[in-house]
Amino acid sequence: MDRGPDHTFAVRFLMAGKSFSLMGVFVSLVLVLAWGCETISVSTDYRKIGADYNEMWFRALPETPELNKVVTIDKLTIQIVSDRKDFDWNKARDPQKGIAGYANTNNEIGILGKKIGEKIVVNQIILGHEFKHILNFHDSHIVDPHDIATMEYCIGKKWEVVCDPAVSVKGKKTD
Repeated sequence: MDRGPDHTFAVRFLMAGKSFSLMGVFVSLVLVLAWGCETISVSTDYRKIGADYNEMWFRALPETPELNKVVTIDKLTIQIVSDRKDFDWNKARDPQKGIAGYANTNNEIGILGKKIGEKIVVNQIILGHEFKHILNFHDSHIVDPHDIATMEYCIGKKWEVVCDPAVSVKGKKTD
């Protein structure tokens, strides 16, 4: 497993002068710890940037103050696996497909996960995407996440005739 930069650099650098002062050991430990935390800091920065862009996209959508929708989902099951070979859906097991998550009409979501210590971490963008599928399966007025680009196009075109809101990208009537 690639753990990023060589964490022993600071120790080897300080040992080159064969000076084992207490200050040298302290500086070495601080540098090793700082480099070890760099990966977590970078991933936090990337998640924040992604969340910021998602929020900017959502805020750019027109306001709809009359919206008040409740969707009840009974017995939602989420399978989190570290290896796609453990997915319950055969197509998702194929590494060539590159599927990191899926949802089905049985209220099941499969998603890749990782562990940090004893805590399980999943990609919240993928989980949200798959959850949107579940919402869409229960209520076709909730946009299928694969139709969002078409919805944005329609908003940009101000819902001209080419953008019938009752027709999804897949050409199905939505009610």
